[in-house]
Amino acid sequence: MAATEEESRGPPRGPRRRRQLAGLWVAVAIGSLVVRLGFPRGPDWSGPLLGLDLALLLAMGIDLARSTFRASDDGLAARIRGRWFDWMVALLGVATLLVGPSLSLDEALVLETRELGFSSLLEGVVVGSLVLLVVHRLLRSQEWILAMGLPPVFLLAASFLALVGIGTLLLLVPRAAADPENPLGLVEALFTATSAACVTGLAVFDVGPRLSAGGEVVLLFLIQLGGLGIVAFVVTLSVLAGRDLSVPQLQTLKEMVNASALADVKTEMRDIVALAAAAELVGAILLFFTWPHAPEAGLLHRAWSSLFHAVSAFCNAGFTLTRSGLAFADRAPIATVVVMALIVFGGLGFPVVRDLVRRDGKPRALQTTLVLRTSLALVVAGGLGYWLLEGGSLLVAVFQSVTSRTAGFSAVPTGELQDATLILLVFLMAIGAGPISTGGGIKTATFAVLLSSVRAMLNGRDRVEIRKRTLPAQAVQAALSVFVLYVLASLIVTFLLSVFEPGVALRDLAFESVSALSTVGLSTGITPTLGTPALLVLCAAMFLGRVGPLTLAMVIFGRRRKATSYDFPVEDVIIG
Repeated sequence: MAATEEESRGPPRGPRRRRQLAGLWVAVAIGSLVVRLGFPRGPDWSGPLLGLDLALLLAMGIDLARSTFRASDDGLAARIRGRWFDWMVALLGVATLLVGPSLSLDEALVLETRELGFSSLLEGVVVGSLVLLVVHRLLRSQEWILAMGLPPVFLLAASFLALVGIGTLLLLVPRAAADPENPLGLVEALFTATSAACVTGLAVFDVGPRLSAGGEVVLLFLIQLGGLGIVAFVVTLSVLAGRDLSVPQLQTLKEMVNASALADVKTEMRDIVALAAAAELVGAILLFFTWPHAPEAGLLHRAWSSLFHAVSAFCNAGFTLTRSGLAFADRAPIATVVVMALIVFGGLGFPVVRDLVRRDGKPRALQTTLVLRTSLALVVAGGLGYWLLEGGSLLVAVFQSVTSRTAGFSAVPTGELQDATLILLVFLMAIGAGPISTGGGIKTATFAVLLSSVRAMLNGRDRVEIRKRTLPAQAVQAALSVFVLYVLASLIVTFLLSVFEPGVALRDLAFESVSALSTVGLSTGITPTLGTPALLVLCAAMFLGRVGPLTLAMVIFGRRRKATSYDFPVEDVIIG
């Protein structure tokens, strides 16, 4: 009886207390990092803060050793594998303590670490380790949310809202700005965080001059998580740590990534992160040698700039650290081609990329064929149309065609283009990238399905067929729903912007609306001039464009209706 009462009290006190203590350490670590990285401080603070950070790492290390070497039914190897990330950071810290004092740093390296607030390699590694551990713990703590059985569309929307909220708070701290005496305002921080998390690229200021090195790190963090999704990182950490996901968790993730079976979910998630990491790493290395860096830029600055623009390009975010965007396209053709390749690779969609790189000899899926053919046709048609309308370099024309679909980089001032060119760009922005990609828009597959349905209607067919395959009615209805909701949303956003900004030309407002809804980020230059109400409307548009019109409608109006057991009488109506 006593044993039964003991079991009814819940989890044992020991593990519960350890979890509470670990939560306390994470909270103290977050506070230390916010004070250190977010607020100006005098030299007297460096020693106490470093001591506090070392104490936190030591406490986490003791907890790590206790949880790993405690008596358990699991083997030691399994316990180490379950905490592999913590052990990696711990070993990095120990190596720095042993080797760091004997290292002689290059003067440029010392100067650039001081820009981040670190006066020594030891301090930089300690803070970096603390950041990695805190982020890792926060991401891993999201696993329990997947087990709550919430609708996938709700989780998708909630994850982006949480990311925007965290990003806004981080950008509000004084040292996120290049001038701590002039920190970002609330609307500036909210708009920038929303644009980064939704991988849009619209900005109310030049990122490079306005943000500090720490602010740029926050921005890149938002872009990376926003481009791939927080859930992908959570699941990948679980997979790498050898943790098993429950059936409800797998079912939720299956719907979010459109996996064919529960057994494929973890593989899909792992491949998404692996493909993204590989593409961004290769892109950063290529940009390091081809990007037109400033002659006075140091080694770390060149590496950081290359990594930032590689991630921004692959995630189709469009943020750049230069004032003039990619105006150097003609002078640095190799860097321009690398950026285009990253944009296209990230915008194809992960199912298509996986289908392209697999080697099992199976024929390509219809999804892959649709996306590749539509994407190629849009790049060629858009580039040719831009070149005929604006002239100039063919490379710039193709680049503008690629980036206008969803990336938002610009090689020319968009506001100086003629109206016909802006209409062409609006058409490309509205279509956007591939499904389950880092881009926005109605998606290339949706556009292909719509065209095929129109062709079927003109040919008098009652079924939509593509390459000797018949599309289910649900796919056609979904494509039509996405298109209609997108058009309605763009009209509403344009209308609201016209109400709040009556002095701005309608063409500029309409272009801004489509750019925000398609998470592109191109602008005719009006974004910094807009008032708070208009900026908030654009924030809502960017969020809607990233989450998806159909997904957001499902969140608001609930789950799909169940099939009814009756049919109403059929009656025709005149169309056209």
